[in-house]
Amino acid sequence: MIPSESVSSTSRRSSPARDLARFPHPGYALDDVASDIMESFPGYVAVLDAANTVISANRAWLELHEARGTQSIASAGIGESYLAGVRAGIGEGEDATRITTLLETARGSDAVAEPVVVHSPDDRQLRLSARRVRGGSSLVVTCVDISEWASSERALHQAQRDLIAAAQLATAGELVGGIAHDLRQPLAAVEMNVAVAAHLLRQTPPESASALVALDDAMEGANVLRESVQVLQDLVARREPAFNDVSIVDVIDDVIRLVQAEANARGLGIERLVPSPDRLPRMQADASMLREAILSLLLDAVENADARAPDARVLVSARLVDDRIELVVHHTTQSGPSQVSAWARSVARSVAEAHGASMSVDIDAVFGTTVRTLWPAVRVSQGQLE
Repeated sequence: MIPSESVSSTSRRSSPARDLARFPHPGYALDDVASDIMESFPGYVAVLDAANTVISANRAWLELHEARGTQSIASAGIGESYLAGVRAGIGEGEDATRITTLLETARGSDAVAEPVVVHSPDDRQLRLSARRVRGGSSLVVTCVDISEWASSERALHQAQRDLIAAAQLATAGELVGGIAHDLRQPLAAVEMNVAVAAHLLRQTPPESASALVALDDAMEGANVLRESVQVLQDLVARREPAFNDVSIVDVIDDVIRLVQAEANARGLGIERLVPSPDRLPRMQADASMLREAILSLLLDAVENADARAPDARVLVSARLVDDRIELVVHHTTQSGPSQVSAWARSVARSVAEAHGASMSVDIDAVFGTTVRTLWPAVRVSQGQLE
């Protein structure tokens, strides 16, 4: 029941002591139901007349006013001007303006005015609402202390920001680890060739011809590095591949040469089950992207293969399946988490998707890990394959 004005005292059940204490002005009274509603509200409630004088209030409002006076949201007691109490407590600042606007807006409508959030002088955050009593000029003002909720919300937002920051750092760490993973072999090849060239040139007499060969190999490795960086930039920027006729066999052989030293150092063999280039059709692909995808998968397999297994090896195979080229990279899986599989497979999958290819990963605790990709091939006649 909404508090009403000018209710005759004879229409109420008797509660004279309470009414005299809370409603000293003749002509203003609330019945017991309205009073009970006010008391059950989880906050502070006051009723203001047309002059914004407090004519009724619940116990929480009265007790707060008695304890804190104008230093609280209950800045006025019974018979006192609420706006005068507000200005005495918080001055003429923005919060006072918000409260004044709230009361003026509520008087012009039967609907609940848009609540405002203000700070009381005792440093509490409060949500203030107001509504005009239908058929009258009085306002019911309600106030809820949201300090604890606001603090919890701020803590939640901070936790969310911390979580986002942590996720960004984790992503950055994965990105850095993945880039290092993909560039380590070309860089090692460049360093080795430069070291060999320097050694040959220091001989007496210098072995210039052999040194030039080593430097040519170093330049080739530098080109691979540059192309790998460009591929990563293209993937991040989602640039379209530059399609050309490519032999996947040639690309596989290039990648095997890059990772062979790493495989040997780990005691792993690389088994190549790939037909000659004339036995597989060429494909429309971005050669640099295709090489980066195969390099990611093959190097990941070398780094995570179980070198202690009998006949430890990494298997690379390619064959024609219908009108697609199937490329498979398989390795027996060592115990423990893989090092950079997520990054490697993400790069390979991104390249595959850009080429209209598919990719699947099968992980078996006994047999090992198999990554299978199917790439669109240029259609050729059966005679060309025989």
